[in-house]
Amino acid sequence: MLKTFLIVIILSYVRIMDIKKIISLLDEIEDESSNEVEVVAFSIREALEIASKELNTEVFNLEYEILEPGNSGFMGIIGRKPYRVIVRKIGSLSLKPSFENHREEILSIDGKFFIANTDEGVFLKVLPPQGNGRYVTYNDIVQELRAREIQNFDESKIRKEVQSPSSTSVLIAPVQNTLPEEDSKPHIEILPDESRVFLTFSKPSLRGKVPSVSEINRLLKENGVVYGVNNENIEKAIYEGMFGIPVEVATWTPPEPGKDAKINYYVSLGNKSLFEVAFQKDNIDFHKIASIENVVKGQVLASKDPPTRGIPGKTVRGKIIPTTDGKDVSLQSIAGKNVEVSADGLELIAKEHGQVVFKQEKIHVEPVLEIQSDVSTETGDIDFVGNVVVKGSVRDTFKVKAGGNIDIWGTVEKAEVIGDGNIIVRTGIQGKELGKVIAGGDLIAKFIERANVKAGGNVIALEYIMHSNVSSKSRVMCFGRKASIVGGSVKALYEVSAKQIGAESWVETMIEVGSDPDLQEKYNELIKRREELSSKISEIKKELNIFQQMIQNFGRIPPDKEERYNTMTAMLKEYSQELEAIEKELKEINEKLGSAAIEARVSVSDICYPNVKIKIKDALYTCREQYKFVTFKLDNRSIIAVPYEESQELRERKKEMKEKSKIF
Repeated sequence: MLKTFLIVIILSYVRIMDIKKIISLLDEIEDESSNEVEVVAFSIREALEIASKELNTEVFNLEYEILEPGNSGFMGIIGRKPYRVIVRKIGSLSLKPSFENHREEILSIDGKFFIANTDEGVFLKVLPPQGNGRYVTYNDIVQELRAREIQNFDESKIRKEVQSPSSTSVLIAPVQNTLPEEDSKPHIEILPDESRVFLTFSKPSLRGKVPSVSEINRLLKENGVVYGVNNENIEKAIYEGMFGIPVEVATWTPPEPGKDAKINYYVSLGNKSLFEVAFQKDNIDFHKIASIENVVKGQVLASKDPPTRGIPGKTVRGKIIPTTDGKDVSLQSIAGKNVEVSADGLELIAKEHGQVVFKQEKIHVEPVLEIQSDVSTETGDIDFVGNVVVKGSVRDTFKVKAGGNIDIWGTVEKAEVIGDGNIIVRTGIQGKELGKVIAGGDLIAKFIERANVKAGGNVIALEYIMHSNVSSKSRVMCFGRKASIVGGSVKALYEVSAKQIGAESWVETMIEVGSDPDLQEKYNELIKRREELSSKISEIKKELNIFQQMIQNFGRIPPDKEERYNTMTAMLKEYSQELEAIEKELKEINEKLGSAAIEARVSVSDICYPNVKIKIKDALYTCREQYKFVTFKLDNRSIIAVPYEESQELRERKKEMKEKSKIF
């Protein structure tokens, strides 16, 4: 209002005044008016905080004048009345220096001193300078003491503090006589929720006293403040002359509620979109659509962080503020099938290998994965630690891998199927030259056509094997009405049997028994390693013989050769033990291959056509004519044909397959 009024007056004389002077005068008016603000608030502290924002300065740069006193009212509500305060800016010290000038300001901070005249005597506090700042001098302090009419001060103590500032309050003079109206008056403000207490001192006269720490503590107790008192802040307010500024001198401890028990999941429980994991850049890999969470027996699926107890709070008046403890939750509430809770109740553990399934708010482990459709673009590749059941077919280019058995109700096309256990293909295998099926145990299929098949156990075809590469570490058997092997290569350790082998068209068909390529490869590797070890042992023995001669001639080995001697001795022992183990393993392989050669046979219960090549161990025989009801065996180093012989293993397998034939 004042500025507006002056503008009107000045404009009436604008013709006779210089425009620049008018602008200068207005700026001066603006500067003066910007250093003061009237504030209405329910506490002096709140008023100063509001004013500091309005005037863009720190609280300690302000002084205030109460125009109308406020009232906190009864219980902080009834009869509550706000303060009306004039707040003025009296300084410009900032606690937030700019980054560019920060270092320079730190280096130029001068030392300070404070004198507190209290009912317990006169105290001096000297602060040292920072960086290159100026030290407080003896004369600075004495001049201030005399100006404040302090009598009988101790000069030696003052000189000691000046020489070595301790930054603590030191008694330098006895109690001084003052008038009550000259002294500072303390004001205590307790927030309605009793969370904090603020102390404000009025400014004393030049020779007036300020309250002592013990006086303030008595005042706090009289107001019921018995908890969270901060004597450090009280001392700072007294000895550093913080007048007119609310200082927090007591603080509550708020209540801390206990934390609820937390369950940490180590497996994914969400139902991912079929295509969520299939995207790779701008392309979709349909082989990676399946989202199966595999787990193994003993794997931790989830754990629990136990609940914590709540910590009660306390107000500045000593009232206890109750709180609550965290809520508990039992892992048993989410334990489903094939899942157990640890003895301490803190871990959820899988009892079986299998797939994690989250249903009905529980975690289950399913040891069997059932695919209700084809393995195709709808499912992506399958990789599972347990058993897999595919109620459709495995389409071209897709893969099924299982740590257990695999049961496929449809066909296996130009795909890859690998199982650590048995594999059953109820309709058959149509590999289109590239299809691959590998079983750790037996492999049973209705037929095998143009495929690559390998089994750690038996290979059983209920109809035929045609133009395929088949390998078994036991037997290859064809049952049923057709029960034929046509074209390709079929290898077994002990026996190959079928109703017909070859074809009327004389298609070349290779049948090999009595050997195991994997065992033979292992045998060859062991032979090579045996030769290497024998050579090394021979060299070591030569060197050790030289050391033995040294011992015989001189009674000992020279000190500089002892380490070499010990090394060679240890190596000889290590290589000798490895060589011994190799000899044992070679013997076992020889025995197994030898017994396989004796038992090895190729049995044909109907017709063996010309151009069927039969290899038993190292002997090779090519059929030049048609054979009927015949078994080929090894006699010495030659292959002979004898009347058909059905092995005990073959009879047992036929009986077993008749009982299970309903699944095909």
